[in-house]
Amino acid sequence: MVNIMAKLIDYPCKHNAYSGLPIDKFIEAGLEIPASYGNSDTIVEIARVADLHYFPLDPVLEAENMGALIKMDDSPLGPRKADDLITDVTQLADLPELDPSKGRYAETLKAVCRLNEADHRAYFELRGPFTVLSGLGDIMTVLMGWRKHPDVIESFFNSLINGLCNCAAAAAEAGAGIIYYSDGSGSLQVKIVGRTGPYLSIVSACLAVFNELFRSDIFFNKITYRHVLLKRFKLI
Repeated sequence: MVNIMAKLIDYPCKHNAYSGLPIDKFIEAGLEIPASYGNSDTIVEIARVADLHYFPLDPVLEAENMGALIKMDDSPLGPRKADDLITDVTQLADLPELDPSKGRYAETLKAVCRLNEADHRAYFELRGPFTVLSGLGDIMTVLMGWRKHPDVIESFFNSLINGLCNCAAAAAEAGAGIIYYSDGSGSLQVKIVGRTGPYLSIVSACLAVFNELFRSDIFFNKITYRHVLLKRFKLI
């Protein structure tokens, strides 16, 4: 098992410069939006039309895979949360585990595989627990219920970490030469459960994912730890 030390660095955020997906280019190419987001064939075309190399196309793929309510339209923002699925922290116990073999997650991975087979160099990004929680419900609701139900949060984190490891292995199988991991920096500023609490939780969640990856036979057979980059923690 590899022991990892963590140091968080808050790099300048370029979020304000983000202009979204080039919907006009997609439409000109004959792609139907938003239907094209859910099929591997059209995801491949989206990547070629816009010269995209980083997947998934949106930050709610993991949450959607677990049942989140997602808004699909022709906005440049792409797929995003429509409404809160979780209104009480105890509901997290009823969610299914993240499964890369089903739904839009599977279609995205198929597209990544096809693009890499065609030397398009498609990379993959994993979102951590706080980003996933933001896609499932109001993060403040979750944090406010944290003290009362720490066992629910711990169980959710453990299940999600296992799912993320399966997703990393699936992305490696799809030929992703670089796999990113990112999570929400906004959680570091929340004081409802204390600044130390969220900070330690976001770091421990990240380290748990990496430790599971590094001791996985599948992981070492497919890629080396140099392929996995800890991307700057960011908001959804």
